[in-house]
Amino acid sequence: MNAVNNIAGIAIWIASATLALLPAQTWAGEHKEKVLYRFTGQDGSFPKARLIVDANGILYGTTTFGGRNHGIVFELSLNGKETVLYSFRGKHHGDGDFPGGDLIAGNQGELYGVTVFGGFDCGVRFGCGTIFKLTPGGAETVLHTFTGLDGAEPVGGLTIDGQGNLYGTTGAGGSSTACDFGCGTVFKLAPSGEYTVLYAFKGRKNNDGEDPVGTLALDSQGNLYGATQWGGGGDCSRGNHGCGTIFKLTPDGQETVLHAFVDGIGGAFPTGVIRDGDGNLYGTTPSGGGRGNCLGQDCGTVFRLTPDGAIATLYAFAGGNDGGAPWAGLLEDADGHLYGTTQFGGTDCDGLGRGCGTVFKLAPGGRETILHRFGGDDGANPQSGLVQDATGTLYGATYGGGLDCYNVGEGCGTVFKVKN
Repeated sequence: MNAVNNIAGIAIWIASATLALLPAQTWAGEHKEKVLYRFTGQDGSFPKARLIVDANGILYGTTTFGGRNHGIVFELSLNGKETVLYSFRGKHHGDGDFPGGDLIAGNQGELYGVTVFGGFDCGVRFGCGTIFKLTPGGAETVLHTFTGLDGAEPVGGLTIDGQGNLYGTTGAGGSSTACDFGCGTVFKLAPSGEYTVLYAFKGRKNNDGEDPVGTLALDSQGNLYGATQWGGGGDCSRGNHGCGTIFKLTPDGQETVLHAFVDGIGGAFPTGVIRDGDGNLYGTTPSGGGRGNCLGQDCGTVFRLTPDGAIATLYAFAGGNDGGAPWAGLLEDADGHLYGTTQFGGTDCDGLGRGCGTVFKLAPGGRETILHRFGGDDGANPQSGLVQDATGTLYGATYGGGLDCYNVGEGCGTVFKVKN
């Protein structure tokens, strides 16, 4: 199962869930949500990556479509004024298409990111993707164009170390023949432009993982930690592709599977990990957990994996008012609280009982608090994680909801903030 099929399935899934939206609920307990921007199409549509917030409260992000219909990079001011910093032109122009991964900022205000498609023709209709750099003035440079053997379809964000090296994953490509178009890679891009495949996954037959997703975590020794959506053994009712893994990769390319999800009860199809100062890894799974019914599957979990390999389900979603199907990664604050979003659950805004998603907070003991339930006008079905400013305010984006920008009854997404 490669990232193209995965993304196509998600797009259909979200589109069907954001029709016939009803007015929003903007209050959830003591927490107030405010919509900062509603996308209209030309200015961007369907954001699915985590935002960046700078010291002045300016937000930066991407949308997967909009602009020239190949996605954009945008800036959003404190008063809600959006500026399109760059509009991608697609494969035929070589600059990228569908910027779906999280952005990361450099020391000089430059932005780095990936596009799932675009670049040059590598045997895939839409191209195998790119790594790009964007200056504060909006000048884009393609730092690397994927060719397939060196990786393809980078769906996760980038991580940067103190020397300016960029690290990331591709959901497909690589040297393995166990998957239809490679099983994915972990890569490094040096400031000099030297590109290295650190690891090529071998797929479910070797149980090392398949289709890495999310943004990598980096420790002080240069080890990388991440998740694969497939592989690792187990069935999970997905064509025997496996239930996903959590892995560690040493600087010299030695991969260790720290945990393989096998039965679905403890979660399935992890979406990435974050790492705390004690070496614990935290993440979400959009399925598994043994609770609820989210499109025919369990409604997902939040988990913790300790350095000695012990895994615990901190929370299992039921798909109702508590949320369901957390696709995005987590955010941890200084007190150990975890924050995230769910695609479904919360308010029934489409008349089908699935809900338009939530923003949640999880205490270290596992107690969940819903900070906001989306109602449609204020957004729907968030797929991106959250960021937090110095005051504790949370910022995020929703894939759907907001304005009907294509005259089909479907919103193009929003940018929002929630008081914590």
